[in-house]
Amino acid sequence: MRALLLTLLGCADNDPVGDTDSGTTIDPMDTGTPPPSGFTMTLEAVSVRVVQGASARVGVTLSRDDGYDGPVALAVTGLPAGVEAAATTAPAGADAWEIELTASGSASPGGPFAVTVLGSPDDGDLETAEIGLFVAGPPGSPDPSFSFDGTLTYDIDPQESEGLNALAFDARGRLLAAGQRGTSDAEGFLLRFTDDGALDTDFGPQGAGPAFPDGAVAQMVVRAGDAPLVLARRELGYFVAAVTIDGAPETAWGAGGEAVLSVNSNNTYPGLLQPSTGRTLAVTPDAIRELDTGGTENAAFAPSAQTLERNASTTLDLDEHILVGGTGDDVYAIERRDPDGVLDPTFGVDGQLRFGAGVQNCWVRALAPTADGGGLGVAMWFPSSVPENPILFRFDAAGQLDAAFGSGGTVELATGLSVYSEVAEQADGRIVVVGTDFITSRVERFNPDGSRDLSFGTAGVVELAGSGRGLLLDEVAGRIVVGVADPNTEGIDILRLWQ
Repeated sequence: MRALLLTLLGCADNDPVGDTDSGTTIDPMDTGTPPPSGFTMTLEAVSVRVVQGASARVGVTLSRDDGYDGPVALAVTGLPAGVEAAATTAPAGADAWEIELTASGSASPGGPFAVTVLGSPDDGDLETAEIGLFVAGPPGSPDPSFSFDGTLTYDIDPQESEGLNALAFDARGRLLAAGQRGTSDAEGFLLRFTDDGALDTDFGPQGAGPAFPDGAVAQMVVRAGDAPLVLARRELGYFVAAVTIDGAPETAWGAGGEAVLSVNSNNTYPGLLQPSTGRTLAVTPDAIRELDTGGTENAAFAPSAQTLERNASTTLDLDEHILVGGTGDDVYAIERRDPDGVLDPTFGVDGQLRFGAGVQNCWVRALAPTADGGGLGVAMWFPSSVPENPILFRFDAAGQLDAAFGSGGTVELATGLSVYSEVAEQADGRIVVVGTDFITSRVERFNPDGSRDLSFGTAGVVELAGSGRGLLLDEVAGRIVVGVADPNTEGIDILRLWQ
């Protein structure tokens, strides 16, 4: 039944519905509260990325448990300039639908932009759901929302050169950078930056973070909740430093914030791992050590004996096995150990994968887990006579080279770059590596089968000035973070590129 609309023009002072002196139109059937929508609406993801000049779809789920089975009109509000959403309606009875977002070629990249999806039934209250929108540039292009042009440049001391050794995200997604200042009397550093590339002034004195003096070199950083751990070395060996959330030494860790490891080596290839159990594993060139929550070395931790001639890289696979790469009897070598450090006999031969027979001075320089339970690696060698190119390789969970990848499991990398020190697998299976000759660097991307991804940068490559070190993937925003030592300022550069 239609509601009766009344226009009250009378002048009775006892009008029970309000002021009638100026005339008021009311609906006596309107209670002021719209009826319930009769459905609930959720989105399939908390964020979406759309590339300039392209489109992306947002999946919408409609749960009709409250009785409404009619059409639902869908719209989006809060979109940034240059991005549009096509109006669409989920038909009666539909439980799922999609909204298409389109970004113009001139849409400003950045994000996340908070946008709202509106669901309107024929008769009833609106349902809303929020999603974070990232507008991306072409793959490999800089993200200008990071330090204005996609490159953060920081020179700690104009009188000294700086080296960058590692990057990490803390538990809140803030960027950490570790390295050293100076050469003859080096001092290790740990910096933290905000999402827009500014130095985080809440971390250490004037935002500079903690310093590790007496010739220290900060080489690896991982996070333990909000508080980072740093693996560093001095002339006589390694130590693990713990840092509070505000950038001060964590004095309850080790001795005054440093846990010294029982090893006399200053080789430059360490690793630091943190399984979900809360333990800390330090992988040095000659051993694997476990530290408890106070930084004390666990004497009861008894891993299998060292099998590689030298450890050079490490990571955890999806099942938190310990993967260690290095060299063994002039071949590339990888071993897999269980969480207690015992060699896993189900991996390769007696827990090891060895290949590349007869290659002198060879190293597996970086490792990364893959979504199928296996891993990726980059390897190189330094023979005294004939130079050879570094390689990218892929292995399966059983410890065998993946024959479907490249040529028999390996891909030859660029000539002229002596060190490839970083490798990572994106969520879509594509592979990113970083190589350098210590003067220039390259970020390269490959498809899951090992072919070069020509959509990335220029023919699959982004060229950088400086010595590249450090690689992170921000899968939520679809970004790649790379660190280099800047040859012009002798400071550090951190670049953020779109995937």
